[in-house]
Amino acid sequence: MTFIDLFEFVFRFAMGASSMATWIWVAITLIFFIFLIGSLWGKAWNKDWSLTRHGGFLAMILFFAFSAALAVFNLRTIARMEDWFKEQRTTLPQAIADSGRLKRSVIVETWNRLEPKKDQQELTSPDQSGDQVRLNTSEDAVVLASVAAEEARGALRTKPPFAFGAPLDTKSPGDIASETVDSLKLDPSAFPRTVSSQNEWTTTAATIQVNHALDTAEGLLAPRLADLKIACLWLLGLSVAIPIVFGAIRALDDIKVNPKP
Repeated sequence: MTFIDLFEFVFRFAMGASSMATWIWVAITLIFFIFLIGSLWGKAWNKDWSLTRHGGFLAMILFFAFSAALAVFNLRTIARMEDWFKEQRTTLPQAIADSGRLKRSVIVETWNRLEPKKDQQELTSPDQSGDQVRLNTSEDAVVLASVAAEEARGALRTKPPFAFGAPLDTKSPGDIASETVDSLKLDPSAFPRTVSSQNEWTTTAATIQVNHALDTAEGLLAPRLADLKIACLWLLGLSVAIPIVFGAIRALDDIKVNPKP
């Protein structure tokens, strides 16, 4: 992820998931620069100071005001992102695993893979509104879990933070299926069995896939966001320091050019 990609991700995240407090802080920053640093700071050195009479300094104040606002915008968004990721660990796996669209897609694709074995007799096919498949062996359960992992990977692309541009790294369906079967620990004697779209293999596989994607995305983003945070702190500091120094100098120069009688 390049720095430009990171900026785009932060901006899209802010547009989609940031709070109103972020925009309030941006507005406060702009007001602080224009009125306090641009106007009142000059008057502290020169009572006759007027920002509107100094077009060059006004342009500089506006430039650094928007630079500081950008820094504050990014800093607030990054801070919000940490809490947001914690929330997603609770809500996103459940949202995807419980998705009716995902569960239906899993049943349809699993049927298509198992039906050629001629082991689905007496069940209604999905194209006739059927909602069940028969798992005759643990290998069939692996197929079901593998399909669920594939479908979960596809669903993640349309969900935040991945829809905002976060890197999406998922495990192979085979690995997820193996983890799913191992975690459920069902005895081979439990087969054959008929399952509906609401089943433990689909839920477990989707949850494992989503959690892995979130863990990986957060791990990849963390150092990049830390670098961006440092850069924004420097930008904010310089945006404050430079106008303060030049504002005082400009106000004192104004006294020399236009001394009081």
